[in-house]
Amino acid sequence: MRIAIFDYSIEAEIEQEVIGKKHSINLYRATHKEELPDDIGSLDAVMVWHHIFIDKDIIDRLENCKMIIRIGTGYDSVDYVYAGEKGIPVLNVPDYGTEDVAEHALALLFSLNRSIPLYHEKLIEDIDGNWLAEIGGFIPRISGKNMGIIGCGRIGTAMALRAKALGMNVSFYDPYVPDGYEKAIHCTQIYNLNHIFEKSDFISLHTLLTDETKKMINDDVLGHSKKGLMLINTSRGGVVSNSAVYRALKSGRLRAFATDVLECEPPDIEDDLIRAYINQEEDIKNRVLITPHAAFYAEESRIEMRRKAAEAVKRLIEGKPLRNCVNKKWLKEARYEVV
Repeated sequence: MRIAIFDYSIEAEIEQEVIGKKHSINLYRATHKEELPDDIGSLDAVMVWHHIFIDKDIIDRLENCKMIIRIGTGYDSVDYVYAGEKGIPVLNVPDYGTEDVAEHALALLFSLNRSIPLYHEKLIEDIDGNWLAEIGGFIPRISGKNMGIIGCGRIGTAMALRAKALGMNVSFYDPYVPDGYEKAIHCTQIYNLNHIFEKSDFISLHTLLTDETKKMINDDVLGHSKKGLMLINTSRGGVVSNSAVYRALKSGRLRAFATDVLECEPPDIEDDLIRAYINQEEDIKNRVLITPHAAFYAEESRIEMRRKAAEAVKRLIEGKPLRNCVNKKWLKEARYEVV
């Protein structure tokens, strides 16, 4: 079989070990479709990160392709509907890095809530003169506060359980979670997005980016926020409107915003929020914390993700049913068994 990793990877030792040496893996390291070679039409399986969008043009060129596997959880970097219409299953790796992303979300919450970046900055400026707890400003206790989780899948659940362990009152909004799940994790299920914003002191986002969730966090939703809300996003940048967050910070409706993902990556320096962050505008300073799409990143998680993606390709090679297919309902032809 001909297999290729389209982007990001500079080596494929883990993937090759899983798949076996009989089937070679091509590394294209593309950042745009024009950089892909002419021979992709003969590929049997394609593995992709998130540095290149697999659009209709690329899918049309994949004449022999039997599967596309997204090396990660989110699959908005693939036109999975069109791929389904062309008979190509699109798979993801939904169960890697659950602990890592939840822990990163908590780290963002702790850092901003405890004013860690501000203390760090002030002590570098003047370690003697700024050796004062008071320079941290308003620091509320986390225990007893209301944590809202948007999207209670694997990572959202992991975040909910960690927040409960800290003594927080946890509720979640997820219209796709069946009734009764709230009893299993001893949290409160809320069925209206605005309502969870009205009651929460902290909100952590853990949802996929779809047409339904694109810019779900907008001016209207943020207008329902409990005053002093801290918003944390380790899901997808497109779920949040940067401009709406900027306005909510300026108005004081949002106390702080911590994110690992952005609408545009790398960041658009003309974006109001990004410009204010880079320039450390006075009314935004120390209220925004950004990390570079790194929540998933841990050595164990990186290995786990790559290995699981390669195992999906191995199942194809061995003729086994394909797991974690995200476009089953759009597959026009039942050429492959998917579960």
